[in-house]
Amino acid sequence: MSVSHLDVGKESEPYDLFVFAINAEQTGPEKYITRTKKFLEVIGIDQEKKLTIQERCIIFTDKARSENGWLVNVIIQFLQYQKNRVKSREITGSTLRNYVKVVKLFCIIQTHRRWTISNVH
Repeated sequence: MSVSHLDVGKESEPYDLFVFAINAEQTGPEKYITRTKKFLEVIGIDQEKKLTIQERCIIFTDKARSENGWLVNVIIQFLQYQKNRVKSREITGSTLRNYVKVVKLFCIIQTHRRWTISNVH
């Protein structure tokens, strides 16, 4: 039996970090991933749905790290879009809260490069 070694110098992929951070026993990771896909689509990342979720996460991370102010703007626009959907009764306030949880976790994970053991749940 051979022993494999981790490439500790390699940065983790954005999608893998997000999935690792999901702590959603009640709703399950599927709902988080579905809402993340919707978030990325609404903010304009791969609206044609030709890329994998992993590729979309990389694009998001690159834009968030390289374009000053972009991240705050898209979060505000996305949440305003969802608030309008609540007002028009397309979704409930609970659904909006669930989107906030997903977007918050996704953005925290994608915009932090360095981790300490205290960040892991």
